[in-house]
Amino acid sequence: MSRLKYPNETFVSGVTFHGGIWFDRNKPSLQEWIQGIKIVPRREVTDEAKSQLNRLEKNKQEKIRTEIGIFQKFERGEKIPEKISVIDLDVHYDFDAPLYWIGHASDEESFQYLSDQYERLKNDKKEDLLAAISIHPPALAFPFLKKILKGKEPENVQESAAVFMGELDIPEALVLLQDVAQSNPWKEVREGAVVGISEMDVPESLKVISQMALSSPDEDLRETAMSMLSDKKDSLSFKTLEQIAWFDSSSDMRETAIAMLAEKEEAVPVLMKIMDEHPSKETREVALQMLAETVAGREILKKKVKQ
Repeated sequence: MSRLKYPNETFVSGVTFHGGIWFDRNKPSLQEWIQGIKIVPRREVTDEAKSQLNRLEKNKQEKIRTEIGIFQKFERGEKIPEKISVIDLDVHYDFDAPLYWIGHASDEESFQYLSDQYERLKNDKKEDLLAAISIHPPALAFPFLKKILKGKEPENVQESAAVFMGELDIPEALVLLQDVAQSNPWKEVREGAVVGISEMDVPESLKVISQMALSSPDEDLRETAMSMLSDKKDSLSFKTLEQIAWFDSSSDMRETAIAMLAEKEEAVPVLMKIMDEHPSKETREVALQMLAETVAGREILKKKVKQ
């Protein structure tokens, strides 16, 4: 089946198959291997270069459509898979057993086949199946994942469902994950919902994560939200972490925000100012410590000492 992805993104889940080798660009991709042909890029290099420059100028990337394969490993004589993997067909992968490719199936056929296996799988085998479910159209995947999150499935299964719900990128999924983050009885599931929200491209998702980082009553959830913000490259994420570092009433939350900011080179001036001017001696010391652990921060500290 196919799905949209950003040019530098690769969708991979459950790829180990007891030691497979993947991402070797000197070897044929799975798609080339399966089809037995060399896939030639559709556009000339100059056209691709112009396209990349245009994307940079717009400060955003356009999603492209890619083929995804769902692979299952069966032990001899078994009808239930031992392993389920979802792999981008643009990458190379060496399996440790013979591969039988049955070809393309419709979204409905694929979903029905996988969902029929769900109840027969042990709980520790369901995570990879949920990854495969999540790449199906939202009209199929959302009701399935919602039933898991609202039902009585064990913690690890609900956590996986929350994370993979973020693949769907629909407003209904955002609303559901917000509810899960606030009300699910299990900490890991609540945090999985935050991770799921952070993976969404729905415009409101970043605002939701930012608000959780600022004001959630659950400190563990706040730390998870801050961690998700630290991976983003946008002004809202940066400003949220900066606000927490300066003004949060909890010294632990300020320290966490400073640690997250320290991962960004552009945050060095902010950390310098916190080090010099924050009213809390403890917070100033944390900022100094974080600056000393970064290359850019050390250079500025050296110059400051020499002055």
